[in-house]
Parts: sequence; structure tokens; C-alpha cells
Amino acid sequence: MVRLGWVSSPQSTLSALKGGVSTEESDENLDRLAAEGVVGSINLGSWATRQLTRWKALEDGQRQLVAALDLTPAPSTLTPRPATRRTFAETVQFLELFLHRERRAPAARKASTVDGDTVKIGPWFAKMRTKHRAGQLDPEHERLVAALFEGDWTAKDPAPAFA
Repeated sequence: MVRLGWVSSPQSTLSALKGGVSTEESDENLDRLAAEGVVGSINLGSWATRQLTRWKALEDGQRQLVAALDLTPAPSTLTPRPATRRTFAETVQFLELFLHRERRAPAARKASTVDGDTVKIGPWFAKMRTKHRAGQLDPEHERLVAALFEGDWTAKDPAPAFA
């Protein structure tokens, strides 16, 4: 079975999605959901996009549940996200913006939105600290991150260099 982001069951995902989409004006609602729709822990826009862009990989029962919401690939205006990756330097710039705004290092689960782009800066920073401690971080990457902090940036509460 292909895992496509159904929550605990297709029915619970369907129920959450029904709360965010009315069948009237569905294109307008889908556009809104694609930008902001979150119910509980489910990002409905992302979920709907995954279902519609991978329609052929869905099982019959999944397709029927999605179709019951009047969501089918033919009328959908949703497109998959481009698979572009940020460079290390770009992510360091996001970290710098976060440090300037928050005046502290990001917590391990912290996400930040910059120009409409959500960056999971906390998990990224935690991963870089782990890589550094294990001796797996490229020296140039280490230099870029270290320049943003006073002292040891892998300490428990590293202080930004400009705080």
C-alpha cells in the first residue's frame, strides 16, 4: 500500500477535510486551503494536493472518499510543489533572520515563515549541531553557522552574535 498522508484512517482525514471544504465554490475553497488550510494537525491544502497529484496511486476506496468531496484530478487547480532544495547558505540566511527577529537560537521544533516560505529552522539547526558534534559538518558550513553566534553555537543556549 502506498502511504499518501492519510491520518489515522481515510475516514478521519475525510471528516477533517469536509470541515475545511464545502462542495459549493470548491475551486475557491481549494485555493484557500492550498494557502492556509489546517485543521488540527492536518494541512488540508497539502493533503488535497498529494491526493490529486497522485490520483492513480490511490487505492479505489481512497479515490472514492476523495471524490465524495468533489475533489477529482480533472477540475483541480492544484499543482504539486516544485522539488527545489535550498542551499546551505540560503538556510543559514533564514537562521540569521530568525536570530535577528527572536534574539535567540531556534528550539528543536521551531518553524519560521519568511516571504511565504515555511522553513523548519529548529530541526535544521538541531541537525547541524548534531553533525558538528559528530565531526560530520563541512568546515565551511561550520564557519557560516558559527559566525552568527558568540562562543560555542552547539551549547545548550547559544547567544546570537548581534543580540
